[in-house]
Amino acid sequence: MSYPKLLTEEIEEGPHRFTATILRAENAAFVLFNEKNRLLMGTLAVAMPQFGGRGPCISSVLLGERNATITKILAERLAAFFNQTVLVSTHLKADVEREAVPILMRLLQKLIERIQT
Repeated sequence: MSYPKLLTEEIEEGPHRFTATILRAENAAFVLFNEKNRLLMGTLAVAMPQFGGRGPCISSVLLGERNATITKILAERLAAFFNQTVLVSTHLKADVEREAVPILMRLLQKLIERIQT
């Protein structure tokens, strides 16, 4: 596999449309979750799998606080999936955050399924 790899996936449910854009390097991944087709930096978290792949990932929010919880969850899930360091940015409007969480989890699953094929 040659690097870098760039992949975009989207999901639309009701009035909401979210995109995930992933840039994969050989030893890490950078993923941006955004509303509509915008590509914006938002709350930023980093996650790393524990040595040997045992136990939960280690993660931290680096910047921002508005979408901190969902950003950290997305980062941890992707770090476990890739078994490498992942940076995740999530930019959501404050008024859609509560509705966005389950949709973003489905988008994450859709992204993982696409990568596996």
